[in-house]
Amino acid sequence: MEVGLELVVGRQRIPVYAWSDRRVPQALQEFALPLNEAHAIVAAVQAGLAELDEAKLREKALVLCRANEEIRLKDYRSRRLQTLFGDVRVRIPRLLARHNRDYVHLLADDAEASEGSPERILARLGAWMSYRYAARFLAELFPLACGCNPERVRRATLSEGAAAAMPQRDSDGRSCDHINLCLDTAFLRSHDRAFGRHHAVLIGNLRSDNNGQQIIGHVFGSQTDPPKYLTACLKSIGRTDGTQMTCFTDGDKLLRGLLKACGIGERPMLDWEHIARKLQNLRIIARGIRPGRRSELTLKTKIAATLDQVNWRLWHGQLQPGLKALSQIERLAWRLRSVKSRVRLSPKVASLLNGVGRLRDYINGQSAYIVDYAARHRAGLPIGTSQTESLANSLINKRMNKSQQMRWSKAGAQAVISLRVAHINEMLRLSPSASISPAPPPVL
Repeated sequence: MEVGLELVVGRQRIPVYAWSDRRVPQALQEFALPLNEAHAIVAAVQAGLAELDEAKLREKALVLCRANEEIRLKDYRSRRLQTLFGDVRVRIPRLLARHNRDYVHLLADDAEASEGSPERILARLGAWMSYRYAARFLAELFPLACGCNPERVRRATLSEGAAAAMPQRDSDGRSCDHINLCLDTAFLRSHDRAFGRHHAVLIGNLRSDNNGQQIIGHVFGSQTDPPKYLTACLKSIGRTDGTQMTCFTDGDKLLRGLLKACGIGERPMLDWEHIARKLQNLRIIARGIRPGRRSELTLKTKIAATLDQVNWRLWHGQLQPGLKALSQIERLAWRLRSVKSRVRLSPKVASLLNGVGRLRDYINGQSAYIVDYAARHRAGLPIGTSQTESLANSLINKRMNKSQQMRWSKAGAQAVISLRVAHINEMLRLSPSASISPAPPPVL
């Protein structure tokens, strides 16, 4: 007696798989179901289900014609559907109204893609890997699928990314009293010089007092206006007219203008992370100076101690003492130059002087936005967020491959960033303690 797998469609029995086709296993791995046999079984099941659905739709059309004399069955139209397990051809009945000769539609043409549809899967893969590798991966995993090429992945990514450009999740009617907002900018290479050499990308992190967390990513110059996008993000996390805002930026005037356009009247503060990074660069340069004499070693030690003093002054919001300490570092560096060489500066000393000058200009330009970070830290208040810096890697660098000099259009960059933002926000909604750079989403 032959045992197999079959699909029953009404009175018809469709054979799917016959166990007699399997040979005696020669290795332990052959006991499992191979990928090609699994695809053949699923393809046969899919063909049987498509035949069953076609019969039900044909029966529905006949019942509708019997119930309404003004509707008649005109003909059947053959349609080809591309699925992950091969092509399926079905015959769709077309109904015609007798009085106005218009078609009566049995199926919706603009139905949204299901969670496991090929286009949705292609878009997810295109957001987390290059279009070419996404097509190769899908062709390896689903060899019966048709049209697995980079162009199809790109079109699916653009379509799904346009739908996910604006935040869809609301705050479930819960309003919050306080929101911490940290904004930063990143850049991508542009493939069209008419729009400039780079695309500016807005990235940020939102945290509310009701344990809400959300990240944002938007390309400047895309179809959606940046103030409109940021306002929608704030409303989705629970912002109202009485919500208090605490904003941190890197000191860019563009970001401060964006906050004003969104109706945020609170003055933004400078993120401490940017000051600390500049000071750390100066420490690295100072440690690279190689003293040749005992006097030079003494000057190098004084420079390192003065840099620690600058860090302490700026941490406590003391701008003038911090600027005086920077001037003292410059005097020590010039003395180091006079001890070592009266003709020219050494490369390390010149880099140190240039770095100190840039830090002084940065502090003078951002003096109105530097606060007492030590007092805020002792009070348990935020002083910025280092996650915004890692956010640039999660949204942009890991996919856009800036090191490989990839060039992007605004639509393509916005689609990829929107899909990655939507996935990370979904992970944060399910687990508020999750990282902002999770693993790629599951394919199915």
